Amino acid sequence: MAPHLSPVELDFIRGLVGKGFSPMEVHLKLKARRKRSHKDAPDLTTVRRAVRGVTHLAGRKEKRGRKRKLGPLTLRRIDKARKDLVKKAAGEHEVHMDQIMSKARVRNVDPSTVSRALHQLGVEWRAPREKPARSKEDMQERVSICSKWKYLPEDYFTDKLDLIMDNKKFDVPTYARAARYQKMRRVRGHYRKKSEGLSPEFVKPSARKNKLNPGAKVEVCAGIIDCKVKLWHYLGSGNWCGEKAAKLYRGPISRALQRHRGAKDIYRILEDNDPTGYKSRKGLAAKAEEHIQPIAFPRYSPDLNPLDFFLWSEVERRMALKVPKNRESVAAYKVRLRRTAMNIPEDVVRRAVLKMKSKAAEVVEAKGADIASD
Repeated sequence: MAPHLSPVELDFIRGLVGKGFSPMEVHLKLKARRKRSHKDAPDLTTVRRAVRGVTHLAGRKEKRGRKRKLGPLTLRRIDKARKDLVKKAAGEHEVHMDQIMSKARVRNVDPSTVSRALHQLGVEWRAPREKPARSKEDMQERVSICSKWKYLPEDYFTDKLDLIMDNKKFDVPTYARAARYQKMRRVRGHYRKKSEGLSPEFVKPSARKNKLNPGAKVEVCAGIIDCKVKLWHYLGSGNWCGEKAAKLYRGPISRALQRHRGAKDIYRILEDNDPTGYKSRKGLAAKAEEHIQPIAFPRYSPDLNPLDFFLWSEVERRMALKVPKNRESVAAYKVRLRRTAMNIPEDVVRRAVLKMKSKAAEVVEAKGADIASD
């Protein structure tokens, strides 16, 4: 069997073709060349195919393996799949990269490649968020307090602080429209362009402007002690006020501190600057009676309280994973809500509390403005 055409022979053939030689003449010259080397000559068909470019293509683009980058047609198909999925979601749930790739039928491509390609179109993961409005004095207060926080011992917030607490109102959806509204409020973000921000499928309903009666509400005071949710008290009906705060300090909070932290001269806690309850005269008097001393906490800083930046969203996320198929009563919802919060593992809560020091350092670096990790 004659040997395959070598690269040198292919160059020789291209040179002859460039000079106007016919395939028959090229075959005769190649036959004579091989005869001098005592090699068998290729058949005429092989030479003809090489001359026509059917085989032995020089500089042919490699088609095997994963493409280095996505072509414009594929990229447009991916972007269309993204828009279709987001429109179908109607703001009720998130659309992730694996869903986009499956919809666009993009195979054997790494998600990071698709993400970089979408980035060229201006499409990024952008989370809907509501920033608190802060004055210049509020920002200075944040810097002042966080400048001290970042030098505290590593275990101060996890072990030495007796209680981290906050209040929260949870909506209990008792009809279909309220359940849909709650789903839309839970959406954290979309892959979208900046120009698409006002499209209906990307807009997150505002809790202030688009208020919707969920059917029922429950208000709870929760507290983290030793990196576990060990305080969970429902406040009942009526507006939050100093009288309610005083009863809370003298009752559930005092009992939780004595049970889990033992008898102490002073219990150091972290709470927000709530003027109607925590900072009211009745609330301050009750704290003094129970030897409860709150540490300094900056105003308008939910990004520094682990209940705000972690616990509430984590509880809602875990609640959404186990929604009953049938309509749930308010009493059953409260039982499930408490069980969900108090079953969050200690190591999960500890990781969130440990972030307080690094967040304080970020606040100082940002001069009191919003921080990147929020």
